[in-house]
Amino acid sequence: MKSLGHFFLILLMCLLTVATFASCGDDDDDDSDAVSDDDTADDDTVDDDTSDDDDDDDTVTDDDTVDDDDDDTTDDDDDTSDDDTADDDTTDDDTGDDDTEPVFADEFRAVEMGSASPALKIAAHACQGLYNDELGGSVYTLSNSTDPIWLDELELEPVETISAADFVAECAAQYPCVKYDYTQQGLIPAVITAGVAL
Repeated sequence: MKSLGHFFLILLMCLLTVATFASCGDDDDDDSDAVSDDDTADDDTVDDDTSDDDDDDDTVTDDDTVDDDDDDTTDDDDDTSDDDTADDDTTDDDTGDDDTEPVFADEFRAVEMGSASPALKIAAHACQGLYNDELGGSVYTLSNSTDPIWLDELELEPVETISAADFVAECAAQYPCVKYDYTQQGLIPAVITAGVAL
């Protein structure tokens, strides 16, 4: 009788174990899109994935509430493929996407150096770098009489020709600048001091 009781006890434990494993599967009527959701078929009326694999496939129709993508912080559904380092979609607004394409200017301005002082020329070239970094090819400097030859050869014409002094003044108003002080030569790199001396 005792052995029979042990048998029924073991049988009951087996049934409870099977019931526990069966309850682990998600067989309710709505799909929560959670990572632990292992439905073989997607029964959510909102989610229109053909099957629920809890993977973000970055399609426009993918509306998973949990984003399982490699480096996306949110699912913005802008990519046609996984947003990895190879993604160069210009409309992609993921915070982790740094594969943006450079932007180039449709027109440019010419800066006439002329008889500007060495310090002013250095400042003008620094400002040229700031403008061109923001919009490639937007500023072209004319340092000597041979520089305009390139423009003539390429049949390019600037929309404006501005003096170095006016260009630097405009640049100082648009970008935060620290005015060079000749009394502080000992505090700046020697290469800059040498450049000013030239």
